Amino acid sequence: MNPTKWKFYETVFEEHYYQMLRLLSYELEKPDTVFIAFGFSFADEHILNLVKRSLSNPSLHMYVCCFDDDEKHSMEQKFLGFANVELIRVDGLLDFTAFNNEVFTAKPTSA
Repeated sequence: MNPTKWKFYETVFEEHYYQMLRLLSYELEKPDTVFIAFGFSFADEHILNLVKRSLSNPSLHMYVCCFDDDEKHSMEQKFLGFANVELIRVDGLLDFTAFNNEVFTAKPTSA
């Protein structure tokens, strides 16, 4: 049986997916990298395992923004034992407005 157009599409899609994973891995392995995950469940085992492997980079610091307490508990279980992972949770729901107003703020420096 000859390959179909759908098989061609699947192959291109899979190659692109794995290329993107390779690029993510490459970036996470660089020195002094900060990775902010917002709105991502890490349900994809390929991505979760790639990120966990990358956390062996001691200069990588990952912030996981947790939408609610249930998500924070789930992330605690997924990243148990990783000292370079910080889970971010605010009072109320964590959306982009709350992130910008409560988390991503410039802290004054002492003179």
